[in-house]
Formats: sequence, C-alpha cells, structure tokens
Amino acid sequence: MRLIPKIAFRHIRSGHRFGFISFTSILSIIGLMLGVASLNVISSFSSGFSNSIQHKLASLDGHLRITKYQSDSGEILSGDEIKSIQAELGSVKNLLTLVPYIEKKAIIRSGRNSEGVIVYGVPEKSLIEIFNLDDLIIDGNLMDFNKGMIVGTGLAKSLESEVDKSVFLFDIQRYINEGITKGEKLHVSGVFKSGFSEYDKLLVFLSLEKARSFFEVQDGATGLIGMLSDPLLASQVDEEVINILGFSPYVTSTWLERHSMLFNWLNIYDLPIKLVIGFIIIIAVFNIAAILWMTIKEKTSEVGILTAIGFSGKQIRSIFLIEGLLIGVIGSVSGLILSVVVLVLQMKFKFISLSSDIYFVDFLPVDWSINHIFIYPGLAILLSVMSAYFPARWTKRINPVEAIRYE
Repeated sequence: MRLIPKIAFRHIRSGHRFGFISFTSILSIIGLMLGVASLNVISSFSSGFSNSIQHKLASLDGHLRITKYQSDSGEILSGDEIKSIQAELGSVKNLLTLVPYIEKKAIIRSGRNSEGVIVYGVPEKSLIEIFNLDDLIIDGNLMDFNKGMIVGTGLAKSLESEVDKSVFLFDIQRYINEGITKGEKLHVSGVFKSGFSEYDKLLVFLSLEKARSFFEVQDGATGLIGMLSDPLLASQVDEEVINILGFSPYVTSTWLERHSMLFNWLNIYDLPIKLVIGFIIIIAVFNIAAILWMTIKEKTSEVGILTAIGFSGKQIRSIFLIEGLLIGVIGSVSGLILSVVVLVLQMKFKFISLSSDIYFVDFLPVDWSINHIFIYPGLAILLSVMSAYFPARWTKRINPVEAIRYE
C-alpha cells in the first residue's frame, strides 16, 4: 500500500482524544448509507410503478386511435375508408399494426345481476399484439375467443360469473334510439385482470365479426387502433399520421393524451421524494466535512511532524482528501448493497403490497437502472471528496514549528 493512502486509512481507524469525533464518523457513514440506499430504492420503486402503469395503459387503450367525426348516419368508418387509411399509413415507420375496432356501450346480465359495460370488438390477433391479454388473462384462454367473450375480474365478480358460464348481452344504444330490445346469449371464455378497477369492471372483448353482427355494423368500425414500436413515440407518430390524413374528417388520439392527468401526477409526486432523500445525503456530506475539520484541529501536531520530516502541503492535503473518499466509499457502497438486498427481496417476495383499486397495481414493482445502481453512489462519493477539500486546504495554514513546540 502506498504511504499516503496507508496513513489516511490508519488515521481513520486510529482513536481520537474526543470520542465524539469517532461517533460522528460512524453516524456520517450510516447517514450516507441510508441516503444512498433510500434514493436507490425510491427511484427503483418509482420507475417500476410508473413503467408498470404506462405498460398497462398503453396495452389496454392502444397506442394510437383514428376515428371520424360523428356523421348523421351514426356510422363512423366504412369498410372502404378503413382500407384506404391502412394503405395510406403503411409507410409510417414506427406504426407496426393498425386494425379496425368497434367500441359500443351495452348491458350485460347474469341471473339477477346486470352491469353497464363497454364492448370492444377486435380481431383475434390484436388480443396479443395490441392489448397484451396473454399477460393479463387469469382464467380461461384466448383460444376460445371467437366462441364467447373475455371480461375483467371486477365484472366477473359483480355478475357472479366465471369461465364457460352463459350471460346475456343487450344493445342499450339501440333500445334508447329505436325502443327495440336486442340481446344475445354468450358465454365467458376468459377473465383478465389489469389491476385497473375501472377497466376490470367495464371492458368486454368480443371478436370483431361477432361485434359487427351483434351491433349490425356490417363491414364498418368505430375506428382504427394501432400499436407502435415504442409507446413513447406516440406523439411523433401522431403528427406523421395527421400530416398524411389531414385534420379532417379524421380524429387521432394517443394513449398519452387520454391519460395526461395521470402522467402529470406521476411526474410531480416523484420529485419531492427525491429531494427529501437528497437532503439526507447532503446532511451526511456536511457531517463528513465537519468531522475532517475537527480531526485536523485535533491532529495539528501530527500535521506539523509530517511537514517537518519532509511531507509537502499537497501530500498532507491528499491524506485528508483520501479520508473523505474512504468515508464516502464505505457509506455509498454500504448503501448500494443495502438497496440491492431490499429490491431483490421485493422482487422475489413482494412484501410491499398495494391496493389495486387505488394504486392500479397489487405490489410495488421494481425497475433496475444503471442510474440508480451506479450514478447515485458515484455522486455521493464525489460530494464526499468535495466536502473534504476545504478542511484539507486549511492544513496549509498550520505552522509546523508552532504545531510541534509542546510535543
């Protein structure tokens, strides 16, 4: 080990005339450890929570929707218009899939229980490609989709229904407009759970053919729903689509626009938490500066001796800078290890559970990031070294003759 780092390391381990200095050193390391660990854990939880919600919303809502201003006939997009739009947008680079869908309000009844629902009529392939129902299905399967309907857990619970049980679907809009009651007996082929109580209670998926037949839409559709290569490119793709189709008679909307209030909240709540945790690290860093300052005052005679035997001012300052570095490294690495342990335990055992009715997820998800694992501890170490600079710089004011006169 080189001489200067060796002196710094022995200096940290050596006893002090004032026990308070050693106690404060331990507290600074613990404070730095807790600060780094908390920042890592909170950031990973925050990113995991936000990404989980974004993934679910982007899946259940689709990344991009194209509809038409409501016409007098009530038909929104005809079969010819659907083919024309699909052909025109075939050149959009990040638009992977664009399929027709039907969205209608209806009433579903099982026994004495009935609920208002929103029916989505979609092609079978879109269940996986767009809505990711293969990840959300908890009962039944997607193979029988064309023979029945897929409902959410909230709706299945309200109707006291389950897979393979028959229910009745009624066209409420036709009853309101024409006074005609139209219903059809269907069976539940699958149950999904998104974690969003509104979606789990309202959404019903039917095959596009069955929805067209039931609502008598023929070859038309409510609109087109698309999936992008990257959901975050929705605004960019939306502009491209508008440039191609024009502002009229079509209307485009993205999943980001439909849930803008929720995303604003996610962005806002994250900042104050990180600021509070950041202050913990700053307090620990100031403690390091205070410790080194008191240590220099206590070790004045030793600084004088080192100067007398030929150590330069730069070498002496390096000793105290290395002390600050060692304290920062010990605290930051300990915090990193602690945060990794907590996050791994959460990923494996999910001991922090949440109410999905309020938070949209059943447990706090974890999202690992290089920023969380390495940048935060790195910044803490850098601040620790910077905090040691000014106390170390003060050593050049020490007069070696005065420092060792009474030794």
